[in-house]
Amino acid sequence: MMPGPRIHITASPTPTVLDQPLMGVRVALKPIAPITGYVDGAWWPRSRDLTTELPALLVALTARLGCGARVAFNLTAWAHAPRRIKIDGRVVRLEGFRTLDEHIVDVSAPNGQRARLLVVPPETPPTTAQRALVTASQPGNSDSVGVLLAACDTILIKPSSAPHGGHDGAEARWEADGGRVYERG
Repeated sequence: MMPGPRIHITASPTPTVLDQPLMGVRVALKPIAPITGYVDGAWWPRSRDLTTELPALLVALTARLGCGARVAFNLTAWAHAPRRIKIDGRVVRLEGFRTLDEHIVDVSAPNGQRARLLVVPPETPPTTAQRALVTASQPGNSDSVGVLLAACDTILIKPSSAPHGGHDGAEARWEADGGRVYERG
């Protein structure tokens, strides 16, 4: 199955940097234009708690994506997150992957549209984070995540909430959903 089309998140001809303290979201998005680059913008969360940070991000993305229904993220970059959360009465699926870049979050809507955002580590100093937000949201920017972060002198800080003992809860989720792990005896 082919992934849905990526979209850009603002209607203005220049990037938009949103710092909405009431909503708790800091995000910069590329203008509406033909799709370019690896990311559609950047997000600077205040913590590594995905369930706390996501509601404000999804509200900010609603104008362009509609209601986000699925969020893909790197399992080791965030504190433990459930498989689903309810936001404003709707269920949003959270899908953690070890193979997704730790500095990327993909938000998908039921209509197939999606947004790929560079995640600026919460620990990043404000001036550096602002530079990363603006750089990632420039029209025509096609830099990779590594290039974007390096260009902004962002220190790649490993999350403090790494899974313990290599167990990320995947087996427990599998069994909770009806799967069983075969044990040799």
